[in-house]
Amino acid sequence: MPDEWDDNLASADWSEIVRRIRARTPARILVGRTGAAYRTNTQLELREAHAAARDAVRAELDLEPPSARIL
Repeated sequence: MPDEWDDNLASADWSEIVRRIRARTPARILVGRTGAAYRTNTQLELREAHAAARDAVRAELDLEPPSARIL
């Protein structure tokens, strides 16, 4: 079984593997780097997503039912 798996990986198209992995998760997998840092576009997307997540956590939650607001 391990030899069969290795043969499949060796003959696989890596761009297709990466596409399939990315389709299954929102995680930033195999996004690429320039040296020790993310590429500029990747870093900006990460910072934007992080800011949106922080805003969502800190947003006020209105627990009053909609019917109580009508009166």
